[in-house]
Amino acid sequence: MEYLSFFPVFVDQVEKNPDFKSLSSVQKLYYWLLASEFNAYGEFYRADDWFAAALGLKSVDTIRKARVKFGQMGWIKYTSGRRTKRNQNLATTYHDVKWAVPTQEGQGFQYSKMQRYAFEALLQRIRDKIFTHD
Repeated sequence: MEYLSFFPVFVDQVEKNPDFKSLSSVQKLYYWLLASEFNAYGEFYRADDWFAAALGLKSVDTIRKARVKFGQMGWIKYTSGRRTKRNQNLATTYHDVKWAVPTQEGQGFQYSKMQRYAFEALLQRIRDKIFTHD
């Protein structure tokens, strides 16, 4: 994709969307991590363990619950991971993440550029227990 250095954070999502406002800090960070990954790679697949580790979580349950919630709200389209007949684990495939791609000028949607390096550095500080999710 052409937006490798940043991903958009839309004003309408953060300031006006009541569903987004009601999310926990961890859920918001997970959503922005999804947006960052989709923005960089398009359709992608990742294991729940990867997201839990990236966000400094001890359990994947928070990731799984948030993924289902985001799917029900229409924010993401995904195919859940599963175990094959050969007993191999397949990660969840993310087909679409709403608000992950900048809009064209003149479409009426404002966004801020979240620099990917800065976001990843903040997540590292959470994993290092320098910052909290809040």
